[in-house]
Amino acid sequence: MELKEIIKEIIEKNGNNKEYVITKEDLIPYYYYLINCNFFNDCEVDFFDVKKLSVVEQINAKSHTMKLGYNHKFYNKVLIENFTLSPALYSPEKLRGIHKNRALISPVMYNPESFEPYKTITIWMSPEVSLDVSDEENKQFLIKKFTDVLENPNRYETPRFYHLLMKGVFQVNDSYGEKGVPHRESVVIDV
Repeated sequence: MELKEIIKEIIEKNGNNKEYVITKEDLIPYYYYLINCNFFNDCEVDFFDVKKLSVVEQINAKSHTMKLGYNHKFYNKVLIENFTLSPALYSPEKLRGIHKNRALISPVMYNPESFEPYKTITIWMSPEVSLDVSDEENKQFLIKKFTDVLENPNRYETPRFYHLLMKGVFQVNDSYGEKGVPHRESVVIDV
């Protein structure tokens, strides 16, 4: 079982709350899968607990938060404090591209001058279609599509995704791509 699948299962089990912090209590039932997933199979995994550490370990233990990428490999000992999801992210291609239902509700955006939040509804049409409101067929198409968007907003929301963040005490060994440039493809969670 991959780390992505473990996290997805925990989130779905706990009510699909995207701002959920996945702690030791959530991870214990999945411990066997966690230690055998691709990130942690070369190291010792435990949960971060200050009371379990010696005085020297407490002084040297600095908790870090990092965005997990598929090329990260942990080594030695990993002390996991928690996993969280990033805020909702939106791909620019999905915002500009044609949505499968030919309409789209944008995520919340803000007016830069007044910081007033707003959303937009975009309906894609053929350039040959006239916007003349006297054309009854086009008028009915727009009314029908707009009504459908308002009645079924979940079908027209902008697709979003989340990055997986891990907080804990660990050492990371990055895999490098061509010419020594780090290649970090993030662990993306769609929930």
